Amino acid sequence: MTKQEEIREGIAKDIHYWHTTGTEDWDRPESWHGPKIENYYEAADTILNNLHSQGCVLKVDRDSVYCNIPMDKVPLSGKTAYVETKELEKAGYVAVEPLIEETRCLTE
Repeated sequence: MTKQEEIREGIAKDIHYWHTTGTEDWDRPESWHGPKIENYYEAADTILNNLHSQGCVLKVDRDSVYCNIPMDKVPLSGKTAYVETKELEKAGYVAVEPLIEETRCLTE
């Protein structure tokens, strides 16, 4: 499960808990008396789409010690610079991922 999917499920669970005041077990949707599980995921998608449209991203850990930076804006056109990620972090840069994976289609 990706971090984005974990967040989506967490939001859906929180909405379900709030809606049922904790009286229904998330893991037993067949016993629910109210909305179906899909409704909670649709509500979570609406929240995630709104956050995504406002520029919300996920801060992630860098996977490697070095970061490749294309140098197409300098005389070394076509070359790549290798910078230590700890140097980028010292300068205030962070690694991020989109809140919504672009390949997934969520309700609008």
